[in-house]
Amino acid sequence: MITRTAQAVSLLALAAGLSTPAFAALTGDYGTSHWTTTNTAGGNGTVVATPDRVEMTSADFSLVDALPVESWLSHAITVTQDTQLSFDWHYRTDDMSSSFDVFGYTVNGVFTQLSQDGLSFLDLQGGHQSLRVSAGSTFAWSLRSQDSEGGAAVVTLDGLSAVAAVPEPSSYALMALGLGLLGWRGRRARRGS
Repeated sequence: MITRTAQAVSLLALAAGLSTPAFAALTGDYGTSHWTTTNTAGGNGTVVATPDRVEMTSADFSLVDALPVESWLSHAITVTQDTQLSFDWHYRTDDMSSSFDVFGYTVNGVFTQLSQDGLSFLDLQGGHQSLRVSAGSTFAWSLRSQDSEGGAAVVTLDGLSAVAAVPEPSSYALMALGLGLLGWRGRRARRGS
């Protein structure tokens, strides 16, 4: 026979799983209006974003425009809750080597490179990335131009999703223990009356 406490625990676990809000692409708290685009060192990189797709083009100057300078293009958001971010990325460069235009993501200022160095402009790159980002953290897609000349890199991001992270199994176990203790205490209180 299943006790009422066990039933309550089962219902709460089921409700927690069903109530996890999923965002189709970049909508809601992750909508395009919540993202900020920045260029460093006078870079002229661009970002074109829709809910289903983001396209980043790295900085690129001719020698007439400006002196060669390293520039970072970032498209960033501060997440409001623990979030599982997933995206597909596709990279190509018009520069002589992918080493001159590096793509990856940054979490709280720590850069993780996704593109591979040393490939030619003929080599296309891509992959799928999924990572958990904690509430209050700043996440950014980042594209670094080593000298901002010789050709731009273009990164296309699609398959975008941002889903509230599901609690770890240990969280469910702790919740079940707490509810069990409440049930046990309630049962003792009823017996004492």
